[in-house]
Amino acid sequence: MIKRLSVVNLVLIILLSQQIDGTAAETLPPAKLDGTTISCLQKADWQCAIDILIPQYYEQGTDSNLQYYIAYGFVGQAREALLDKNYPLAAEYLEQALSYDDTNAVIHSELGMVFYQLSRYDEAESSFYSAMELDQSNHHYPEMLGQISYLKGNLQDAATYWQQALDIFPDNDQLRKKLSRIHEQTLTEQQGTTELSHIFRITFDQGMKKEIYDDVWKILENSWYEIGLELQLYPKRQIPVLLLTREKYQAITNAPGWSGGVYEGQIKIPVANFTPELHKEVITHEYTHALLYDSMANRCPWWLNEGLAQYFSMDKNTQQQSLQFARNYLRSNPNVDPDKLPGNIRATSDAKLAYALGLSATDFLIDRFSIITTRNILADMATGMNFAEGLENNTGYSYTQFVSMWSNSI
Repeated sequence: MIKRLSVVNLVLIILLSQQIDGTAAETLPPAKLDGTTISCLQKADWQCAIDILIPQYYEQGTDSNLQYYIAYGFVGQAREALLDKNYPLAAEYLEQALSYDDTNAVIHSELGMVFYQLSRYDEAESSFYSAMELDQSNHHYPEMLGQISYLKGNLQDAATYWQQALDIFPDNDQLRKKLSRIHEQTLTEQQGTTELSHIFRITFDQGMKKEIYDDVWKILENSWYEIGLELQLYPKRQIPVLLLTREKYQAITNAPGWSGGVYEGQIKIPVANFTPELHKEVITHEYTHALLYDSMANRCPWWLNEGLAQYFSMDKNTQQQSLQFARNYLRSNPNVDPDKLPGNIRATSDAKLAYALGLSATDFLIDRFSIITTRNILADMATGMNFAEGLENNTGYSYTQFVSMWSNSI
């Protein structure tokens, strides 16, 4: 938003910079702007302002301060691209903004967040590090650096950054819990055995039998190959996998008792009485979550995320039982909206129903429109579209029509 100006030649424009926490205002330095440029800025006609300012800047040089207004224009274009859910275009605009003003921590952080949403982790890390160097008082920057380090399996770096964030904002209880769990995980990894490939980084808890290693590797590599063929999606990093005793699993994840595994940036699975058949479903399920996260961060709806994880991991008999359970429920409750299914479940009975409905909606999507169309919807979602937009773009049907067709199919 631009503050209305009473002076034409020498102005101060107030840039309301939307940082990660949605606060803070930043004042641009004085610059000589003509009436047309001011009008373009006031109307948020960013391209108009940029087209005028760039030639003037190269004529007048850095002392003119025009570079800051050019960057402001590109940031405005980036935010419009984000409103249109076009993350790649937003990244291009923010990079152009930084080519004129690389001293603004907010621009670096916004670019970092866009890169993070695109799962371009190395670039996101570089952007947030630049933001942190420019502004040591914002706890979000080291917190995001810790999250990226955690995703990449660098526990020591993650702990260091999260401690920095906690030093800035000591009241962050959630971060304090993360630090406690990461210390427990670090100790477990030090005592266990870690093996690497270019796709996975697997840590086996202390005392785990060697024959389990080969079975786990085989399950993961088969999941990588088979789901990759179906969805044309592949990880964008080396995915950490931690196989634990049930006790350590509970201590590190605090997952509900019915949980057979979690994905929260890393795959963590309790391994007791291991057999390939027993754990193939769990490992493939959590790998699917990791794969979807590397495609669209946390933008995949809960029902579709869990639905796809079950679709690719369940054996056909178990899958049919779950689908029948969903059908029985939907006959008596036909107006279920998948987007309103709970994403935070603790009770076993609630989990069984929600997961079955998520699988049912996903199975209908694939059966009605094909796996190829589903793949294209996911590709659109990876650029920033939500599911409804991707659905309509690839099928012509609205989300409301999709839900109605799913209910009627029962």
